[in-house]
Amino acid sequence: MADALAVGARRALPGAAVLQCPIADGGDGLLDAVLAPAALRERLSVTGPLGEPVSGELGWVDPETAIFESATACGIALLKPEQLDPLRATTRGVGELVWEAVERGAKTVVVGLGGSATVDGGTGAARGLGWEFLDAAGASLPEGGGSLAQLAEFDGGWGIAARVIALADVTTPLVGSRGAAPVFGPQKGAGPEGVKLLSRGLERLAELMARHGRGDLAHCPGVVPRAVSARVSCASPRPSSPGERTGCWSGWGSTRHSPRPSS
Repeated sequence: MADALAVGARRALPGAAVLQCPIADGGDGLLDAVLAPAALRERLSVTGPLGEPVSGELGWVDPETAIFESATACGIALLKPEQLDPLRATTRGVGELVWEAVERGAKTVVVGLGGSATVDGGTGAARGLGWEFLDAAGASLPEGGGSLAQLAEFDGGWGIAARVIALADVTTPLVGSRGAAPVFGPQKGAGPEGVKLLSRGLERLAELMARHGRGDLAHCPGVVPRAVSARVSCASPRPSSPGERTGCWSGWGSTRHSPRPSS
């Protein structure tokens, strides 16, 4: 894209000096825009949007700062148009990539949120970090945003000693008429009834988050349940001030969490 714009600028203004600076919105292409050509980039097998393994990519800014695109774990580009189904699609692979980054020594994990095929409120990513989402009978809910309307409680979670930063270019709140489900659901394959079900699920998730002390998340600008829909779901230390993070903190660390089992 930058090359094409530069060609057009030089054609229109032959004497112009053109400085190319590729940028990204947090989705596909983030690593190409941010990382130096010689930066370390790893391919790791993680859970894809519909449960099948995919090759997620983890990049390194320095030995303690990892960065990845959630789209490599749960992106629209990983599915054919007829496969798009946000009622079932999960962000679990995002949580798995966060865990793998911390296991490799990351103290900061930067997660780009664009281009996902999901509207699960980040619950899949939380599952990738050991959280459980249960119905009223105590049974685990199926993956995806379609089951969240039956959410009665969440529990568990593995502690990680890292700061997670979510990158997004939108200010969409979790719920409401301009919330995540009506705004993003249709582009990810949800029909009118599907959008209603996704909305009820995210409202239920917000209710439970409020019960655990995070009532601000329902209408906080930028809480977009797409991939870490960020809200990258994790049990890492909460930032001390709003200036320390991009978007709203997920709050998954507000309830108890235990170390991940060794096997």
